[in-house]
Amino acid sequence: MTNYERLEVRGRGLGDQAGRIDFMVAVWLWMSGAVLTSAAGAWACANLPMISQVLFAEQGPIPMGWAVTLAPLGLVVVLGGAVTRLSPLAAAALFGAYALLATRRSTAWRR
Repeated sequence: MTNYERLEVRGRGLGDQAGRIDFMVAVWLWMSGAVLTSAAGAWACANLPMISQVLFAEQGPIPMGWAVTLAPLGLVVVLGGAVTRLSPLAAAALFGAYALLATRRSTAWRR
């Protein structure tokens, strides 16, 4: 099990109260950003018919639709396996892509 007392966030230990608060604020901001990204993606999927036309035919999803539907699973595998080796920018980009693609996956079968 991880010893959270020894974790470091931007050079600050989590052993003190200020470090814990900074850490939780950072987590809250990242999660809020992901929710806003997902909300924007859901709005776009609901209000822009060209997105559905690119991903779906009358019979169901086309190959691009399947790729977008299953892409979040691939991103979870990549992030889970490489999160300690990724640069912060690369990890943030993958997290943003996941937030956007997870929205499309959840609205994919609405049609």
